[in-house]
Amino acid sequence: PTLNPLRPGYGQAVTPPSTLTTRRDSSLQQLGFYAQDQLAWNNWRLSAGLRHDRARQESDDRLAHTETRQADNATTGRIGVNYLFANGLAPYANYATSFLPQGGSDRHGKAFTPERGEQFELGVKYQPNARTLLTAAVYELTKQDVTTTDPVDRRFSIQKGEIRSRGLELEARQELFTGLNLIAQITLNE
Repeated sequence: PTLNPLRPGYGQAVTPPSTLTTRRDSSLQQLGFYAQDQLAWNNWRLSAGLRHDRARQESDDRLAHTETRQADNATTGRIGVNYLFANGLAPYANYATSFLPQGGSDRHGKAFTPERGEQFELGVKYQPNARTLLTAAVYELTKQDVTTTDPVDRRFSIQKGEIRSRGLELEARQELFTGLNLIAQITLNE
């Protein structure tokens, strides 16, 4: 019911919704195994890693009397290389893939598929002394099957298309005292 703020009438009866459209209970479980290593040869450094994920999602719609079960698994990885110059300069390149299970379902009760991603990064780090670190990097990140609001019914989400981000990150770190650091960072994202 309406409420007049100048003459409030408390204790008014509230009409419950005539019908409920959904009553879903859902759970998402994820288990991951990973291995990584770093190899050094002269001034070169190579980092590589693999990750295997298993995800299981269960969703029960108590009103529609439907159950949805979904199991997904994926192996993702990352690899990076950098070179350490004697003057403290270290250019690097990095490539990584990702897998992120999405909990929930759309308005039709269909469970969401996992979000997948891919990232490329090029950068340079400069450490002129033990207390200072300067970093600059450019990157491109692409994600697929990202959830967004359903335009038909805003109470639900849908998975549609992909999102791409490109940008530049600059960061400066300075240790002022032991345990106290000053950090400045800016990101330009497209």
